[in-house]
Amino acid sequence: MQSAMVLFALEEALGTFVVQAAPQPESLPPAMRAEIEKRINGAGFVPVSQIVQETYIKEVIDLATAASKDRSEGESLARLRTLVEVLDAFEVRNAVCHPNRPFPECYWHRMAAL
Repeated sequence: MQSAMVLFALEEALGTFVVQAAPQPESLPPAMRAEIEKRINGAGFVPVSQIVQETYIKEVIDLATAASKDRSEGESLARLRTLVEVLDAFEVRNAVCHPNRPFPECYWHRMAAL
């Protein structure tokens, strides 16, 4: 449960950052935006908040990194992205979302490192 809460807080904070840093859909990378909008089946204008709601952890990190370009947060988000990849938080998130799968203790240590 603690791992799930760390992941929840991380994804929520990154999503909030994206909505604030890139309030217009046009400020998001077009290829990423198009891929996410396909899942929404959006026609016409799709607000950034809705795009963020449809993201997976890797996508929201990529969006946050892109939104932080030319901002003071850019370097920190790039380091966070590297840390998330090195700790394989994607694997932990997958395990959290499927409670019948094994959840090794090392997963909690990875999330605690974040």
